[in-house]
This record gives sequence, structure tokens and C-alpha cells, in this order.
Amino acid sequence: MVKKITSIPGEHRTKKIILAGEAGQGIKLMAHILANILAKSGKEVALNLVYDAAVRSGNIKAEITYSDEPIEVPFFEEADIALQLSSILDTTVKAKYVLIESAACGTEGKECDLHCPESDRIPFGKIATECFNSPVFVNMIALGKLLQKIGINIETINFNTVFPSQFFDENIRAIRYGYTYQD
Repeated sequence: MVKKITSIPGEHRTKKIILAGEAGQGIKLMAHILANILAKSGKEVALNLVYDAAVRSGNIKAEITYSDEPIEVPFFEEADIALQLSSILDTTVKAKYVLIESAACGTEGKECDLHCPESDRIPFGKIATECFNSPVFVNMIALGKLLQKIGINIETINFNTVFPSQFFDENIRAIRYGYTYQD
């Protein structure tokens, strides 16, 4: 006896991610590394970078679409998951699930429009400064947490093929820290 199972519609196989931040936070680098990791794991990947008109310190967003199938439309209105690193809440980011720099949520107990659980408000900047002695590693800590949330096993990643050699060991340590971070 054989039962034919209906195929999964493409929109359910395709995943969408938004990375949002301010210039200088490494959003572009993080987006390229994440897209590279996904591509090397056999996924079809599309990456769009969206900049504000500001010359310095403007907002930047990276929209990443990945799937097991070819991607027909790499643009979307709502992501499956968003990572917001800006200390000021970007209300144009629309996602079903949000990881956010806790500084964007303001003081303790302040409600923001995102309605994200307390566990998804992570003090990336504070962690980078306290554990790595530099705010430079904010993006790699956040990337580690994002990889954990989307279900990528970091033990299967060959970081030598996706990372620049500068600060290689520190970046990998920051990713591992973010991947295992528990509040």
C-alpha cells in the first residue's frame, strides 16, 4: 500500500532573515558570512543589502532568503526571523520572530512594539565589552545566537573558508559564545 504525500509549498521551504543595524556594526560582513555558511551547507541563497541615504552612521539592513529549492523572488515584506543590533528600534523591520539588542528596548520594564520575549532581548554590546573587551565583537556574538536560532550546527562549519584571517580566533570564540549564550 502506498500513500502519496503532498509536496510542501515553496513558501514553507523558503526562509527569510533580516539583519538590521547601524553602519559600523558589521551588518554587511555578518550578512556575507551567514550567506556563505548557508550556501556551503547546500542552500540556495539570495542576499540584498539596503542602506539609508546617510553618508555616515546610517541604518543598514541585510535581507537573506535561503531555501533547498531555487529562489524565485528574493524580496519579502516579513521575515521569519530578524536580528536587530541598533540601539534605536527600527520599526520598519517586520518579522515573526525577533532577536534584539536589549538597549533598543530601553529601560527595564519598558514595553516596545515588538512584543518579543525577555529571553530574546540580549545585551550584545554589554557582552562584547565585558567578555571580549571590545564592542567590535557584537556582530559575531549575535551571529552565533542567530545560527543557533535557525538550527545551523556550528560544529559542521568550516570557518576557515568563510572568515577573513584578521581576528579569526576571536571571531570564532565570539560566535561560539553567542551560540551557547543563555541569559
